[in-house]
Amino acid sequence: MQRRHFLGYVAGGVCGLARGPGLGPRAADAKTQCPSGAGRRAKVCTVSLNRPLPRVVVRPGKNATAACWIASLHMIFKYHGCDIAPARLSREAYGGQVPPMPWLHPERLCRTWRGDGGREFVAKVELLHVRAADAAEELAEDQPLIVGVEGRPAVLTAMTYTGDRLGSMTIMQALLCDPWPGKHPRVVTSPQWVEVRFITRVSLRKVLARS
Repeated sequence: MQRRHFLGYVAGGVCGLARGPGLGPRAADAKTQCPSGAGRRAKVCTVSLNRPLPRVVVRPGKNATAACWIASLHMIFKYHGCDIAPARLSREAYGGQVPPMPWLHPERLCRTWRGDGGREFVAKVELLHVRAADAAEELAEDQPLIVGVEGRPAVLTAMTYTGDRLGSMTIMQALLCDPWPGKHPRVVTSPQWVEVRFITRVSLRKVLARS
């Protein structure tokens, strides 16, 4: 019997971009910003996605991990132009039974997917090292990431840090698009970042139309 308690979700607006150094949302192009200011002892930069991320909110059930994992996949797929309903992602990737730690099984998602609009995409899903500098580089390439922190997956959309991404970077805080109901956006501080358990990259490539 398939577990369907987490497949219900509702649209939750969008996850805005960030304005450094305080990670306040805005609706304009962001990328990497390193504003200068009098009296600033260290360079403070903010990196974020190019555009807002459509957010979905799950309906609370027995399995928060599975619910938020599927919702996070749905949001990233949609960000890359491949709109697939969460229930279909769960059914086709996991047979409706999401494993306890689905990020350990990226191979189940590495395949060709047909979006609800008919376009085909090839998905590549990889488990990355938990390094803030690497995560910032991915954001600079307009690549949202799934991160596991405080017990459930969410989508990383922005980071503020001091120094640079070449080795002397210190994270100040990160902005998450959290599919779990509650306060939004979700801000992860530097001490909380230490608790990040995994980072997953979900990249999609459009399949060229056949002539």
